[in-house]
Amino acid sequence: MRITDSMTNEMLSAYLLRNRSDVYKIQEQTSSGKKVSKPSDDPAAYDKIINMRYAGTMLDQYQANSTRLNGDLLTMDSQLQNAQDQLLRASEIVISGSDGTKNPEDLKALGEEINQILESLVGVANSKIDGSSVYSGLRQDVDAYSVVRDADGLISSVNYQGSDQTRNVEIAEGVYLPATLVGSDPSGSNGIFQTSETDVFAHLIHIRDRLSASENLAATESFTADSGTDTLTVGGLYATGSSITLESTENLPGGLEAETTYYVIRVSDTEIQLAATLADARAGIPIDLTDDGSGDLGITQTPLADIEGDETQMMEVLARLGAYEERLTLNMSMLDSKEVNLRNQLENEESVDIAEAAMNLTAKQAAYEASMQVTTATMQLSLLNYL
Repeated sequence: MRITDSMTNEMLSAYLLRNRSDVYKIQEQTSSGKKVSKPSDDPAAYDKIINMRYAGTMLDQYQANSTRLNGDLLTMDSQLQNAQDQLLRASEIVISGSDGTKNPEDLKALGEEINQILESLVGVANSKIDGSSVYSGLRQDVDAYSVVRDADGLISSVNYQGSDQTRNVEIAEGVYLPATLVGSDPSGSNGIFQTSETDVFAHLIHIRDRLSASENLAATESFTADSGTDTLTVGGLYATGSSITLESTENLPGGLEAETTYYVIRVSDTEIQLAATLADARAGIPIDLTDDGSGDLGITQTPLADIEGDETQMMEVLARLGAYEERLTLNMSMLDSKEVNLRNQLENEESVDIAEAAMNLTAKQAAYEASMQVTTATMQLSLLNYL
């Protein structure tokens, strides 16, 4: 094949342009600090960089979620610690209100203090963070609890308005922690203030009312039973869900046993029924009395056991909250480590080695200058031959 001057010139021009492009590319990489900035630079490396940047974006989101959640959990922990302290004070008041030497005015004063604790705990239960309820599960647009007040302005009932599920936050891929808690779970053990075995607000309301009526909280009173209606006739104040124990000089009504805790179903001001569990009392399911019993029959309310049960539940919630905080702390540490590793990988994949780039630039510039000299000389010869 005959090699013409035109073919030679085209070949030399192509080499010249390629060397100039290589020099420009290295200069661009050196000035930007990036060896891969577009797909044409290195398709495989570019895809890897895009994936790492996406991973970095997700990592940033997990870190932001974790930081906010950490603050929320610490706030809830502080609030519920305060609630626990108030329940401890309530148990002290119950013990004091069980002292038979207290006069009526002293008992009423204790009742007023219980009322203040009740009001405070309702405030805790309705706490919000950034305008959203935190103890109402998924429902954050309303207060967790609504209250009903009597003619004197005292709380007579507290009603849950939230849901039984929590709002969860993703703190790592596929890893979630709750950002809200469930205030009440009457059929289970997940609630803070009300479960199948506890009822903070109902207990406090009943204790307050008994103290306000100057009742000795530990007093035992007599009762009579009617097996036909499964009711007990009593003289004191009783509320559905409060716990009691029974005694008799002879025989308790059939179906009941001494040294056993039962739960009240309030029928009227003077009549109650008994249930085997708190859940049964709420559902209005009484124990079937097979006879009226005999001898002197005594009934004693046990408010201290009720409050202690509420305290135990609050401690379990705080322990669960502490476990969330610990898990979040470990997760945040792992996210920090992943961020450092990802940053290093991205740096290695994307950034230019300045020393290596300088060496390559020197070599490419030398090649470019040489190709310019060769091309210039060859084209001059070709022109002379033509002339």
